[in-house]
Amino acid sequence: AKALNMRWGICGTGKICDDFLDGLRAVDGAEVVAVCSRTQAKADAFGEGHGIPTRYGSHAAMAAATDVDIVYVGVLHPYHAECSLTFIQAGKHVVCEKPVAMNASQFKKVMATAQEKGVFFMEAMWTRFFPATKKALELVDSGAIGEVKAIMANFCCVMPADVDRIWKKELGGGALLDIGIYPLSFASMVCKGTKPVKIAATGVLTSAGVDEGVSASITYPSGVVASITTSARTDGTNEAVIQGTTGRIRITSPFWCPEQIVLEAGGTSTNFDFPLPKPTGGKALHFINSQGLRFEAEAAQKAAAAGSLQTTEMTPDESLQVMENLDEIRRQIGLVYPADE
Repeated sequence: AKALNMRWGICGTGKICDDFLDGLRAVDGAEVVAVCSRTQAKADAFGEGHGIPTRYGSHAAMAAATDVDIVYVGVLHPYHAECSLTFIQAGKHVVCEKPVAMNASQFKKVMATAQEKGVFFMEAMWTRFFPATKKALELVDSGAIGEVKAIMANFCCVMPADVDRIWKKELGGGALLDIGIYPLSFASMVCKGTKPVKIAATGVLTSAGVDEGVSASITYPSGVVASITTSARTDGTNEAVIQGTTGRIRITSPFWCPEQIVLEAGGTSTNFDFPLPKPTGGKALHFINSQGLRFEAEAAQKAAAAGSLQTTEMTPDESLQVMENLDEIRRQIGLVYPADE
């Protein structure tokens, strides 16, 4: 194989894996060679549907495969850390869906093992790789809005009652870990991954003990206050705003996979548009703007192929910081998962 070719394995057969594959098909040198699931039948059906030649009925079997270089982990939250470890221990590079684990102590094991094995690891925080997001950060760095003082971001979306991964505690349910991580990670990104000085959070838990809504104010050492809100019971404006001393940048909805940002400074408003390409498979995707998954896939492919252990956009260190922020918010609202015990 050419130096830039990477042979990908897909761990999981759900909707996000489906969408990620569409993005991966747009990446030069990415070859999808295998899929694994906890059942052979699921792996076979997914492999059949996507023309993936090798299908494994267990994660361990794919970890042992010698023709897989890098693995995308797209299973449910409680299995992220465990699956990542399985592949890392086998010497494979890993791109793991957000959140990287259920808590920081789980993720520390993943990080330590990846370092010890010398493999690439990245949290699939796709927002950071969008051209629109990069433009927003470029504008901030160039002083277009003066000194950043406040960040506001919300991701609120009515989740139907039958979406088990949201409403069931044992599946890592709740709004915070599933969608609240986006505004939280966005604030962290703008504040360069620094550790907050203070977090003040409040939220409401369901009778099943998962959060249906959370708001948090986060103060950063640079003097930025970020206000983030998430809810699985309401639809929000789903925008993010970076406010500076001389202007503001609005990342329009959906800010976690944006196609447009608006710079409002000096009495004028300037739009920057970054229309997304069409899906590669020609069919509709499950989640909004999923054709933008190609950006993170390409970044991971490039970095891993070049022998880097991380991307500059989403380092394991910052994934850990975001996880610690999530842990602190959960502590304040009383949100406990089986993995914490």
